[in-house]
Order: sequence, then C-alpha cells, then structure tokens
Amino acid sequence: MPIVCTSSPTAAQREEIRTTYTLCCQAEPLALSCPQDADIYWLLTDDTGTVLSLLAAWQTGDALWECCGFTRPAYRRKGYFSSLLDAACGEGAPLEEGDILFVTDGHSPAGIRALESLGAQTAGEEYLMECTLSPSIQAPAESCGLRLALGARTKADAPFSAFLLDSGSREIGSCLLSPSGSSVCLSSLHIQKNLRGKGLGTSFLSLLLPALAEEGFSRLVLQVSGSNAPALALYKKTGFRVTETLSYYLY
Repeated sequence: MPIVCTSSPTAAQREEIRTTYTLCCQAEPLALSCPQDADIYWLLTDDTGTVLSLLAAWQTGDALWECCGFTRPAYRRKGYFSSLLDAACGEGAPLEEGDILFVTDGHSPAGIRALESLGAQTAGEEYLMECTLSPSIQAPAESCGLRLALGARTKADAPFSAFLLDSGSREIGSCLLSPSGSSVCLSSLHIQKNLRGKGLGTSFLSLLLPALAEEGFSRLVLQVSGSNAPALALYKKTGFRVTETLSYYLY
C-alpha cells in the first residue's frame, strides 16, 4: 500500500482525512477532533488514493511530537497503522529522533489496544472541560479595580487574546481564545508569577465569561492536565465541568 508523507495535503487528501475520521466516529463516539491542522501527515492509501489509515503529528517541542492516528474500521488489524509509524520513525524521517506522545480517549478501546501492542507506555491524562456561556452571566459587581480587555479580531474564526488589567491598566494576566462557531477554546491562561495565589485567576475568568457571552459565544472549552490540581480547582470553581478524559501514551 502506498504511503504519502505531506505537510500540505491537497483538497482531495483533506477530504479523505475527514471521511476516515467520520467513519471512525461512526464506529466509536470519539472526543478527539478531526486532525485538520497537523504539522505533518502520513497517509496510507489504496491504489485509488482512498486513505485507509493516517498518522497526524504536531511538533510541540524541540524533540517532542504529539500524534494521533485513525484507521478506517473495515481495515483495522492489518498492520496499516504500524506501517505508518515505521515510515514516520524510520531513518531520516521527521520523528526518528523525537519523543512521541499519542493521544486517545476512553471511547476508543481499539486505539488503546493498538498503542499498547506497539509498546507505548501510559504518560498521563488530560481533561476536556467546558462551561456554558449565557447572556444572564453577570460580571462581579466589585473586582478591586480589575478590568478585562479583549484583543482585536481580524475575522470571526481568528484566534484572539484576552487581558486582565489592574487599576493602572497594567497587564497582569492573559489567555488565548480560539473561536469555532458558537464555541471558543481557552488556552495559555497566565497570571504574572509574583501575583499568583491572590485569586486573580478566579477574577479573570469571572470577567471573561460574561464578556464572551456578550460576544455571542455559547460555550467555552479547554484542556487541562490531570496532574494540575490548582488549575482543575480554578476551573471547577468558576463553572467548568469535565466532559472527557484523554489519555497520553509515550512511544
């Protein structure tokens, strides 16, 4: 079976990736999203170009790659994904020297079995959390002079930042927001190191949630490490709930 390695899939290849993902979701209620923004792909196809199995990889460090894989249900247990992994990690290949973190979720026992059969070891868990946004959410009446500023949005689906400002309009916290329809994903929440432990994270989110509701969003989602107890406590305190648990495997 031909294996294609590409960092710029064609329109036809992207459609094949979506179709493969959709077929996997029909077999298992996956929490993982369709890998449309990977840094590099390996695609195992038949002679007509139909993608039977795929490996998507994101470089998240100098020698660290985060990966996910999907194989069409009708073509599993044929060694196709193993062939993709061999190609990705072979001599001179992009993943040859790096550590690889595979992500899967509890809805995919087949994916977990495949990773374990390849010798991947459990590396930890992360949680997907979400909070419902509603126009009825009110900003705190007293915020000790703190205020929120939203960065400019160049277009509806473009990422933008939010900033927590003190009474002197100095930036003391920030986060990145990535819209997708009526939902928005929060990442990189940061409070200045010398100001942590003062409840500013709670204040930041208390100001941010109603502001996002006013912007027309109905859901805020995020991903947090299962070992990050302070962050988990913060998000639960401000109205987030765990919706999915993702498992990471080191290969």
